[in-house]
Amino acid sequence: MKILVVGGEFYNRGAELMIHAAHEQITRHIPDAELYLSPLLASSEKIKAAGYDIINFPLFHVAFSPQRQFDLTLLFPKLARQYLSFRKDTVFSGNTKLSDIDLIFDISGYVFAKKWGMNPTRNLLSLLKEVKKNSTKYIFLPQAFGPFSEQQIPLIKECFMLSDLVIARENKSYQNVLKIVSDKNKIKLYPDITLSYKSELTNTDRDYCCVVPNVRMLDKAGEEWHKHYENVLIKAIDCLLHNSSYDIKLLNHSAQGDIELVNKLVSVYKDNPRVFKVNEDNPKKLKKIIAGAYLNVASRFHAIASSLSSSAPCIMTSWSHKYQELAKEYEVSRYCMVTPTQPEITTLIKELLIPQENDEVREKIQTVNSRIKGKNEDMWDTIRDTLAIKNHCAQKAME
Repeated sequence: MKILVVGGEFYNRGAELMIHAAHEQITRHIPDAELYLSPLLASSEKIKAAGYDIINFPLFHVAFSPQRQFDLTLLFPKLARQYLSFRKDTVFSGNTKLSDIDLIFDISGYVFAKKWGMNPTRNLLSLLKEVKKNSTKYIFLPQAFGPFSEQQIPLIKECFMLSDLVIARENKSYQNVLKIVSDKNKIKLYPDITLSYKSELTNTDRDYCCVVPNVRMLDKAGEEWHKHYENVLIKAIDCLLHNSSYDIKLLNHSAQGDIELVNKLVSVYKDNPRVFKVNEDNPKKLKKIIAGAYLNVASRFHAIASSLSSSAPCIMTSWSHKYQELAKEYEVSRYCMVTPTQPEITTLIKELLIPQENDEVREKIQTVNSRIKGKNEDMWDTIRDTLAIKNHCAQKAME
């Protein structure tokens, strides 16, 4: 089965982690899968290193391409290939075209919502209309949806109608989708796939904490966070320095967007050897670093997901409902900061620095992770039912 994965990218560590998690789970549950990515996402070497082949088609990411460019490449792929090969040095190889794809898995994360405007939704509808000409199946793996603008609703409603399965990753997104669709049987609710993607720990000493900034806290979270976010991070680091002996690792979980914030924090603590930046581009290694921390303070969704899925306590800041919903899933809503002062970050840090409290939170999170593992298996049963594929994993276990 030829399967194209769309919606991932290599410029954001969380989105790249989704690419790796999708590969691991798809190949485990659909053994005859041949996995493909668009050559426009990264170099052919990077794509192949992630375990994917390259589709011979100039498919742009729906979130980042202007609508006219996106539509023109669908209409004139040969011309687009020639242009991109000449001007951008993009390598197109292989014989698999978009029309050869049997199934598309969409791992966009959080793209289809009022916050991100009309462009991603318009491009998505164009892609769906194109691939449905060849009866290609289209499944949204767990992601956040909505809320949608009035202008968006007719388009995203048509997108959901054309798709074969829509999986929301938390209840609020699930409700946002249910409000606008007529065929509610194809709408499902399952956790994010990276929560079931495990990394083996290389450090079990838990002798450090991580701080993971997010530039979206400045431009998407509202005026109060815009004014106070950097100060909240500094208060967190100061609290860790004064109340523990742990080192503090500053992590850039986005290739470009967050580096300025990380560098500002580095500058503030340039004379303190306990606070330092960790330069790591590999999202799987980043997850291991986060998993090995005594506690984390994070604003990137997939950094928080990496922490919680590894049963490591995490204090999170929120600019979207997806953060509150993840905290609710893990029964740690107390540690999700919706405003800069409620609750006070120093209070939360001091709580989690108490060994007994830290251990109790870890045990609670670990219990939730056991449930999430079961939900993930249920999701793949639902996907196989949608595709009319036998459960190869269950068959293999019985042999």
